[in-house]
Amino acid sequence: SSGTRSGSPGTSQASPTGSPTVMVTAQVPGGAPSVTNVFGGTTLAGTIPLADISPTSSTVRGVRLTGTLAGERVASHLAEAGDINGDGYGDVLIGQATIAVGATTSTAGSVSVLYGGPTFASTDFSAASHALASVAAYVLQGSGDATVLDNCAGVGDLDHDGFGEIVVGSIAGAGSKGIFYLVYGSGSLSGTVAASTVASASFVSRTAGYGAGAAAAAAGDVNGDG
Repeated sequence: SSGTRSGSPGTSQASPTGSPTVMVTAQVPGGAPSVTNVFGGTTLAGTIPLADISPTSSTVRGVRLTGTLAGERVASHLAEAGDINGDGYGDVLIGQATIAVGATTSTAGSVSVLYGGPTFASTDFSAASHALASVAAYVLQGSGDATVLDNCAGVGDLDHDGFGEIVVGSIAGAGSKGIFYLVYGSGSLSGTVAASTVASASFVSRTAGYGAGAAAAAAGDVNGDG
């Protein structure tokens, strides 16, 4: 959707500074991996240790989003979502190849949607680190263990209703053929749901092992039809 308030269309405004942000991942050996959301609004230069980034830093402000178990793969994929909920702020997609299910992990995978805004994901940024599960507004999960739903992309406002759409991919879904799900945006997306139950359309390979769902990206208006 158009209406992202600053930066290029779809740029994440997951920041209290009102500027676009940068998101980077860290896979921690033996610990819960994380994604760091670096707030815009300042000039970034030099080598910046991720551990030094915090909401109150005098140099580089930001916040870490973490998993809860060492075996999770938080942010195996990251993407701009566009404006899914039509509030004028860009949103963020964070894919997880391995997710926490109680005290164990599952390779069902998930894609978490975090809504942008002045208070990103309704978080006050008083702490340097937050569990991803506690700030995600909407979570799309794979259909079962080993389906690995984690690929994601914002694809723009396909139906011109003011809400951006997203695709999420499961490389081992649909009987190992691989599958993409198209999910239309709206102002009422919340909770944790199976992607297969809310998708308006899906795209699947014809043969097992062909790997649909491996990667996706917005192509823009390639045929110029508006």
